[in-house]
Amino acid sequence: MLTIVFTFEYNILKFFESIRTPFLNKLFIGITKFGSFDFYIIVIPALFFIVKEKKAYRILFRLIFSYIVNTLLKNTFKLPRPSEEKLEVLFKESGLGYGFPSGHAQNSMVFWLSLYTEFGGRILLLIGIVATLLISLSRLYLGVHFFMDVVGGIAIGLIVLYLYILILQKPLDRISEGKKSITTPVSVGLLIISFFNPFSMGTLLSSISGLILGTGVSSELNYEMKRGTIPLILRIVIGVGGLILIRYELKVVLGDTFYINIIRYFIMGLWITFISKLLFKPLKI
Repeated sequence: MLTIVFTFEYNILKFFESIRTPFLNKLFIGITKFGSFDFYIIVIPALFFIVKEKKAYRILFRLIFSYIVNTLLKNTFKLPRPSEEKLEVLFKESGLGYGFPSGHAQNSMVFWLSLYTEFGGRILLLIGIVATLLISLSRLYLGVHFFMDVVGGIAIGLIVLYLYILILQKPLDRISEGKKSITTPVSVGLLIISFFNPFSMGTLLSSISGLILGTGVSSELNYEMKRGTIPLILRIVIGVGGLILIRYELKVVLGDTFYINIIRYFIMGLWITFISKLLFKPLKI
């Protein structure tokens, strides 16, 4: 039975391998990057400069919950990815670790459907469906996942989103309220845990620690985002630009050790919810 399943899986991947062209290779490598960590680390912070923190936090926490579930499932099932002996695997750096479920498929489903649940609109729903399907398809085209990996990822993504909304959303919404009695201990706790790097999530936890601490501290600034296209563009340019500088320039200046990165990502989180607002408020944006 297992042999039949793997034969079916490899037949699908062999089909995608047979239609590869240099143009399609570049196209699908580009598409798969829209489901990568580097994509979310730019887009999610940008949301904090565009919409109210409550909505940005919801999408962020849903993705984190999805990431944790995906990591646990992969290390539980320990199913292999496609073998390089049976087909040519493209863009190998995005196909590391165990196979099932596909993190790209699962997280893209959670992210795009979260955008729809928070902001509504049929067009956004359509974009989300197309984006999730293309990202999932890219994993097959590149040969880094089996068909059931991406199908399972999409299905688990739906379940993860449902469980988060049902169980976790209401209590975690309290963080976005900015009460220091909640944000301070949560921030300190996450920062301490980040130094132990559970599930290889040290930098992620430290950045969330900075985010949450910044939310609590900035509650006393009485800052409100100004409406309008120009203020929006300026917030994104300054906010994301500052984030990029902290991420890359501080890496050059301070080095690339684990503990330095923990502090650097903590500062990145603090920038998003507090330091940037110190600039936005006098600029009236």
